[in-house]
Amino acid sequence: MSHSSENSDRMLSVATCHPTSLGTEDTTSKFGPFDIRTLELSLSAGHRKLYGGKEGDEGEEAMVGEGQATSFITGISHQNKHDVMNSTLLAQLSANAMFNRYSEPEKWYEYYRFVLENLGWVVTGFVFTEQSLQDIAVSVDKIVLDFLQTYLDPTQLSTIERVISALKNKEDPAVKIFRSAASDSHQANFQIGCCEEDENENVSFSIGCFAYSTSDNITNALFANLHKANAKFQNAFQTMTLNTQVYALIREKVIAKLAENAENLIDKLVISRH
Repeated sequence: MSHSSENSDRMLSVATCHPTSLGTEDTTSKFGPFDIRTLELSLSAGHRKLYGGKEGDEGEEAMVGEGQATSFITGISHQNKHDVMNSTLLAQLSANAMFNRYSEPEKWYEYYRFVLENLGWVVTGFVFTEQSLQDIAVSVDKIVLDFLQTYLDPTQLSTIERVISALKNKEDPAVKIFRSAASDSHQANFQIGCCEEDENENVSFSIGCFAYSTSDNITNALFANLHKANAKFQNAFQTMTLNTQVYALIREKVIAKLAENAENLIDKLVISRH
């Protein structure tokens, strides 16, 4: 897929300023020693327990976990897919218990990173930049794609485009999970990314993180219309790596800690084929 021809119609006039780095401080010294057994977990505000999880298979290409939509490039094992989803769900729910996901996104991502690092993820930190919005209203999904195309290759971007398209289906249970966690009234905080597996079966996760506030009431975080007079928008990107050998040592503890949350808050997202 050509970036210049197929993406030109969605290019936005974007400027960034005031970068905020969440990766320069040692999170262990800030939050203390890590113990899965004592982690507090909390659902996102507005999230209701409505959905039963579906067991996936090797053919699935995307999953939703709380406020995160993740696509999987062909070749990732079933085990690694669920390790990614379980570990990042635990990080989200733990961060929810410590900080307000929507009104304190920078602190929330600090704790999110703290948990991930202790689960075997190599995380360099989240550097958020404030993005200038246009005078006319632009849909959030277009802002997201415009931001991600700077970092993703054509295969990754194509998969993300199909994930975003699938998130328009209001009747899909996975979409309901994502929508209920991604925003609360006038604020939003969600993640969209894609995973690949290397020759050592370690997983890299190229993830975009997005947080915004608006004077309008948000009913669908990914497809709200924003302009510079009514909103403030921040985003960050990084590629994290999961050391699967390290994670394997604590996998069962993570599953036990999540308990029924893994079934209720993780679901397969039905996306179109190429």
